[in-house]
Amino acid sequence: MDLPIFDPNQKSLLFFSRGRGRGHAIPDAAIFEEISRLRDDVDIRFVSYGTGAATLQEFGLPLIDLQVGDFCPAPPIQVAAAKLIGCMRPDLVVSHEEFGVLPMAKVYEKPALYITDWFEAEQSFSSECLLFASEILFIDAEGVFAEPTWVQGKVRYVGPVLRDLHYRADDRERARAEAGISPETLLVLAAPGSWSEQAVPTLDLLLGALDRVAAPSKRLLWLAGNDAEHLRSRLGGRKDVTVLDFDPLVERWLVAADHIVTKGSRKTLQEVEFLGLEATALIRRSSPLNPIDLRFADALGNVEVLDPDAADALDHLIRRLSGPARRPAKARAHLASSGKTAVAQRISQWLDGKGC
Repeated sequence: MDLPIFDPNQKSLLFFSRGRGRGHAIPDAAIFEEISRLRDDVDIRFVSYGTGAATLQEFGLPLIDLQVGDFCPAPPIQVAAAKLIGCMRPDLVVSHEEFGVLPMAKVYEKPALYITDWFEAEQSFSSECLLFASEILFIDAEGVFAEPTWVQGKVRYVGPVLRDLHYRADDRERARAEAGISPETLLVLAAPGSWSEQAVPTLDLLLGALDRVAAPSKRLLWLAGNDAEHLRSRLGGRKDVTVLDFDPLVERWLVAADHIVTKGSRKTLQEVEFLGLEATALIRRSSPLNPIDLRFADALGNVEVLDPDAADALDHLIRRLSGPARRPAKARAHLASSGKTAVAQRISQWLDGKGC
């Protein structure tokens, strides 16, 4: 791996962004933009892998790609972090949910900020690594997750970090017109995030519900990840289902849809909440693949959790899709920038040695 050299005339920041899916890279790109807006003397290098690295590369951000897949285990990331921190000697290390980076930063006595929106049980490796964080920037509300004993006193709750949202709930007609979707078409949006169809199968359930909904015109739009081709092969050319690859304007589809179905994708659900929309999250309660997503979704008032394994799951989903689109929550899209501003300001303070 050829390591870049930091500009000696600028503050140096090594930013580790978790590579699973796009839910870390997109807000991290927003943080980058905010830091760049606040000051022009910071040399930032991102470190990521998999889909996260591809996303950061799409944004044209300075990147060190670790060249491993989305579900890389922690030890290889730790080894890479040790090499990078030891060779590049940044002024500050930031880690977005790459917990294994924190002990490596401590080895070289570098301050390390940890960005997260969840805490795991204390008796876990990921939780124990937080002992070495200089500060934890929690990008959601306080009280959903209990703080591990050893981080109490150094957690700062700053609120969600969202990208700029270019559509609002009242832009529904404009969004549909741009997408070529008629006003009378029932549009169901599947936004599963990083949970692939192979890992969390829900396609048959959604198709079964769509087929039984009585509507003169209906369409299922699936925002896919790396499983786009797998989904297309499963659909067999159905005309009422469209599989899309990544679209940076996800919120256009969110506001255009009559109904939004996710697999517990936390960043998507945050955007749904801020836009004042509703969503159904398909999460297995009996043995959830990600209990963090389940707890997060349960805490949101405008998200209904539906267990796809439940006996009445199909009937329940049919009733939900047959009903009118509801927008009961108060939109908070105008606050979307507050979290990223708070994170950027805190990073700036640590770069200046004023974080403690």
